[in-house]
Amino acid sequence: MDRHFTFRTGILGMVLVSGIGFPPVLNAKVFRTLPEVMSEELKGHPDAEWKAESIYLKPEEVRQIESKAQVKAESALVVRQVLRAKSGKALETIYAETHKVRTHPETVMVVVGPESKIIRCEVLSFDEPLEYLPKQNWYETFRGRALDQELNLKSKIPLVTGASLSARAMLEASRRILATHETLQKRGVNP
Repeated sequence: MDRHFTFRTGILGMVLVSGIGFPPVLNAKVFRTLPEVMSEELKGHPDAEWKAESIYLKPEEVRQIESKAQVKAESALVVRQVLRAKSGKALETIYAETHKVRTHPETVMVVVGPESKIIRCEVLSFDEPLEYLPKQNWYETFRGRALDQELNLKSKIPLVTGASLSARAMLEASRRILATHETLQKRGVNP
């Protein structure tokens, strides 16, 4: 159904990658699916291919991620898709995460480039009322951001009136994903 990163939902990521539905997300408004996203990304890289990776984090890596991201990590399983050129070079890595916004799930996707900066963020599915979603141009403020103090509400990421919980959820997911990406690179698990 959608991309896969797993902190909160390790098994969900694997289920989503395989295209099988998952009960808590079935009633959500699905904006895009994983095959759609992956197909779109391939258009710009016709000689590249996707590779799914599942990686278990060590307990100390989970602690490092929480410290770097300044948010809670909820699973030690990371599932991601890496777009590789024929040369083997990683062009981008896509992570997805499903979490609760208020009382219902949201699945977001964060695309990370080779220099550990966000290429884009997107909501794939949302089960809260749609008026709680920030406008599309708000998500554009994540483009080119690295894991630093500027990747924060009230800094380079603006506050969103009426959608503050959704904004906070996307910000926390992006910080977790970037921290995970950097931690895996330090381990030598490069995309």
